[in-house]
Order: sequence, then C-alpha cells, then structure tokens
Amino acid sequence: MAAVVAIIFAVGASLVGVQATNEAVIAGQTLTAVPPTLTQVNAQVVTAQEQAEIANAQAAAAATREANAVTAVAEANDALTAVPPTLTQVNAQVITAQEQAEIANAQAADAATREANAVTAVARVGATATQIPPTLTQAAVISDITDSFARAALDVNTGLGSEVIADMDDLIARYPNESYAYRARGVIHDNLEQYEVAIADYTHAIELDPDDVAAYFNRGNAYNDLGQREAAIADYTRAIELDPDDDAAYLNRGFIYYELREIEAAIADYTRAIELDPDSAAAYVNRGLAYDDLGQYEAAITDYTRAIELNADFYAAYLNRGRFYYKLREIEAAIADYTHAIELDPDDPLAYNNRGIAYSDLGQYEAAIADYTRAIELDPDWDLPYNNRGNAYSDLEQYEAAIADLTRAIELDPDYAAAYYNRGLVFYYRDSDTPEADLAQALVDWRAAQQLGYSLPEGLADEMAKIEALLSGATPTPTATPAAAASPAVSGVNRGEVPLGGAQVWIYAGRAGEVVTIRVQADNPANDTPDRTGLLDTRLLVYAPDGQLLAERDDIENGIVTDSLLEGLELPVAGNYRLEVRGWDEGSGGGYALVIESGGGATPTPTITPTAGGG
Repeated sequence: MAAVVAIIFAVGASLVGVQATNEAVIAGQTLTAVPPTLTQVNAQVVTAQEQAEIANAQAAAAATREANAVTAVAEANDALTAVPPTLTQVNAQVITAQEQAEIANAQAADAATREANAVTAVARVGATATQIPPTLTQAAVISDITDSFARAALDVNTGLGSEVIADMDDLIARYPNESYAYRARGVIHDNLEQYEVAIADYTHAIELDPDDVAAYFNRGNAYNDLGQREAAIADYTRAIELDPDDDAAYLNRGFIYYELREIEAAIADYTRAIELDPDSAAAYVNRGLAYDDLGQYEAAITDYTRAIELNADFYAAYLNRGRFYYKLREIEAAIADYTHAIELDPDDPLAYNNRGIAYSDLGQYEAAIADYTRAIELDPDWDLPYNNRGNAYSDLEQYEAAIADLTRAIELDPDYAAAYYNRGLVFYYRDSDTPEADLAQALVDWRAAQQLGYSLPEGLADEMAKIEALLSGATPTPTATPAAAASPAVSGVNRGEVPLGGAQVWIYAGRAGEVVTIRVQADNPANDTPDRTGLLDTRLLVYAPDGQLLAERDDIENGIVTDSLLEGLELPVAGNYRLEVRGWDEGSGGGYALVIESGGGATPTPTITPTAGGG
C-alpha cells in the first residue's frame, strides 16, 4: 500500500498543468453563443401595426372606414412579412396599437393626400394593378384582405389552426387574382409552421406580381426554416434588387451567410443593414457574433455595447458581450454582463452556467457551484453544468460530490469525452482507502476519453504506463524528454515559427519563486476555421530543469480560441526551463509570438548557450 501512495504523489507532482488544461476545455465547451437572430421584428404573429389597423377599422364609421382603407394599403403590405415563430431572442421595439392608430388617423386628415396615396398603394399591391386610378371597390378589396388577415392572425395567437386556414381559403376564393391574398395566407401557414404550403402561396403571389418584395422576403424566411439556405439567399437577394433599401433583407441574408460560415459576406450584409437602419440592435448583435468568428473581440464588444445602448433590455447582447469579455480575460466585466443577463431572463440556464465558469476562474468555487446548481435546476437534462460543477467540487477537494456530478454528466451524454477525462482526474487525485481501485478507474476513464477522440495532455501517457506497471507489479520503464535544438527566451516578446506538424523549443532561465505568465499568439490562428491547413493551433508545454513536465496549455477556449495562455506559473527552482511550442496536428504551423511576463523583476541572463535555429 505504501508504494501505491508514493507513486500517487509522484504522478501528481508531474502533472501540475493537467487540471488547468481541463479548465480550458470546460470553458470552451460551455461558453455557448446565442445564435444570431433571423429578423429584427417582434416574434409575434400579429404586429402592433396590424393591431392598429384592426383598431382603426373597428373605430371608424362605415363611410370613413372605406376612405381610410386606401391609406392603410402601403402599411398593410409591409405588415404581411412573415415572422419565424422560433426566433425569439430579439426584443424588438414596437409602438402600441393605440399609438399606431393615432398616427394612422393623423395621416388620414388630409383628403387630397389620402387619395394620392391610394393611387400609389394600389399600384404596388394589386396583382392586377394598372395605370387606372383605384376605385372605391378596389380599395374595399384591399381593406377586406387586410382585415381578414388581421383577424386570422389574432386567431392563430389564440391557438386556432384549421379554422383559420378555412377562412383564408375563402379569402382566396373571393380574390383568386390578388397576390396580396396569397401572401396573406402564406403568412398564416408560415406561423403555423406549415412552411412548404407557405412557400407555395408565396410562389403563387410572385407569379401574380413578380415585383412583390414582401413575397420574396417571406419565402426566403420559409426556405430558411426548411434549411434550404441557398434558396433563401436567392430570395433575399431578389428582394434587395427590388428594394435596395430593405434593411431586413440584408439582415436575414447576412444570417444565412453566417450559418454557411461565409463570415465576410455576413459582415458586409449586417453593415449595410446598419447603414439603412442605424437603430437596429439586432444587426449589431449579429455583426458582433461574426466579428467573434474572426477573433476580432474588441470590435465584437463595440457592437454589443451599441446594441445595449439601443436596447438596454437586450438579453442576447449582454450574454454575448460577457463571452467576449471572458475571452479577453476581463473576468469581472464578464460576470457583470452575465449578471445583467440573468436579471433580464432569470430562467435561462446558459447565463448561470457561463457565470459559474467565470467565478471558477477567480477561484470563487462556492459561487460557481451555486450558479451551476441553478443551471441544473432550470435544465436537469443538460450535461455541461454537471461536468462544470463536478470540477468545482474537485477544486474544493470534495471528491465524492465531484464523482457524482461527473458520472451524471456521462449518464446524460455517454459520448462526453471531457467528462470521462475529468472523472479520471478525480479518481487519480483523491486520497481514499482503495488507491489501487482508484488508479484502475482513472485508467478506464482516460482510455474511454481517448477512444472518444479526446487528446490527453503531453506526459499523461507515460504516467498511465507507470500506473499500469504498478498495478501489474512490473517495473515501469523510465521515460525522458527528447532533446531538440533550442533558442533563448527572454521576458517580453519572442518571435518564432512552428513548422507544419513540428515544434519549436525555447530555453528560459528562471529563478526560484519567480511567477511567470506565458502566452502563445499565432499570427494566423486556426480558431474554429473548418479548414485549418496552414493555420496554427498552438500547444504550450513547460518542462522543469529536471525534465519533468511542469505545465501544459492548449486552447484558451477549446476549438474556438486556439492560442495558448498559461497564467501565474510559479517556478519551483532556479534553472533552465524548456518551453515547447507545438502545432496541434500535422497540418498546423506558422509564425507566432511567445510572450513571457515575469512578476519578479528582471530575468537573469541564460546560463547556457543553446543551439541556434530552434526547429
């Protein structure tokens, strides 16, 4: 038994960097972005504008009602814009029905203007429009379609389905040649999530009126809901050709480009949407996410800050700005934004989970556990908070609670590789009455993580071999760090280059007790780019003067921010420390900056003269 305890301590000493690497993995897997929204309008079937038209119609006398109908045509045309019912992240700023009704009445005050507007409106909307000025009968048709649509939309909100469609079918039977009528029925189908039928109606509307901008826009939304993104782009593009000032079409097309990972095209569309509507908080939110994909975190924060200025209650803006602050290691600012997001939506587990990660980074494990617990209460079937809470318990050396949480994460997702790895660490480090069984379970968990594609830290394979030898009674084979040419590293910025699939080695002369922060910043980081060929996904390994692995770091945020950061490493002895900068795989390589910040005065001159080159 004594030999087992001794080897546990030896293994622990040689894996100083493992736990911190684990924390980076956790952060990367749980800092989930709120997806960009598809449209900036209120996600309700009946908009305030449509409610205003209903109020107008009900309040007017019979004679006034018919006269007012023609002035509402242009507004009604825009009102028939489908709003995908699943896009609920945006809190659009809309005026009330009463305010809209007052505006409509004020606009209707001048009879001559009203007549002039009617001519233009009917020419735009009617599929059979001609140069002949509209008659009162034509205005009544448009009013009838508008009122029928508004009533149907209200019925959709009350849960009616087939009855609403039957009413809209009657509307088509009355006006079989009106594109406006088909577009109205398409919107109802759309909001009932009957997308293919909605597309058929929008297509019929376009056949009747090839210049129907809203029909193209709505059909683009329906195509997107079906996952037919190229068709959606084509429709948004046609809507833009017909109306170059349609900011919503640019916003939605930008969303599709973002989904297709055409980030530069998405940013261009979001920027144009902002130029057309500088007060569109949703456009700033979406562009901020696109900047995130390019690693332009400062630009992303600027956009999210502007979105918050435009809409102080924009949940997604606070949540995502908090993510960017976290990536920039501005942890307190991240916590403040997550807290504000929670105040706006106390029932979303994501904000609690993300804030818990930030608290863990500050060593405030009790606060982190409270946040993870709340996330679990809100979504008991979400595996990530269990994984994260398990690691916080481990940091507090509450190993039984940690094992219970990590086991639950694995139960919820049997392919959760990081949870296996983390549970292996807990069994590995805990001090129990059954050390051999714990070591055996650690091996089982780490092998499971490997089989699921998890890349174990450098040096862990050697330790696993030692454990296997110990459990089998064999003598473990000594291992050594291979020699390689090295370059001297100094406090400050050191420029280097990793050959494809290779590594560069540096020697840093450290002092006992010196605290250093080491960052590897790639010139062309891989981040989450699908094709990483020629891009650099960094790994940083630090070896003590005796050759033992002292610390290791991979991604700042797993698969998202692929630079490496090692903070606050205290050097145990004076001597030459070996720093290895590697690419993650054979296709990874390129130039980088190795930045070393010393918290303990000037760095001494290296005591050896390393071989030139550093390949």
